[in-house]
Amino acid sequence: MNQFTRFALVAGLGAMIAACGSNGLLNRDRPDEFAVQRQAPLVVPPDFNLVPPKPGAPRPAEGSAAAQTLEALFGGP
Repeated sequence: MNQFTRFALVAGLGAMIAACGSNGLLNRDRPDEFAVQRQAPLVVPPDFNLVPPKPGAPRPAEGSAAAQTLEALFGGP
């Protein structure tokens, strides 16, 4: 082994060992996963008036996905 190889090996090992240490940069407060509260489940409103589709009726979505996207974003083509 020549001198440069030994120096590179020692420097590499030193860098790997230094990465295992803890300093102020990585010691941050983390949230407590046991302190999280559950939220109430979502409820479907009772006046949600959806009617099932009739057999053989055409689908309500007309046009391609690109046309629907343009309509939703910009109000038209």
